[in-house]
Amino acid sequence: MDKQELAQLCVRRVDRMAEAARKGEVEEALRWAREVLEGKKTFHDFAVRWVNLLLGRLRDALGDGGVREAHEEFAVT
Repeated sequence: MDKQELAQLCVRRVDRMAEAARKGEVEEALRWAREVLEGKKTFHDFAVRWVNLLLGRLRDALGDGGVREAHEEFAVT
């Protein structure tokens, strides 16, 4: 792999989307947009599962009141 190919691996999808849009390559820009959205959805789903797991463990350790206190503390910071 040469330096140019390696550099291309570091280009963010959103930047590839913007470049395609600037060039008027609508289908290519839309393809990158779909990839960006899918990546965000994948991360969102992961984060929701992670938070649910943590809240369940917090509830097991501290009870419902502990979960409520954690939410209240987070809300004021």
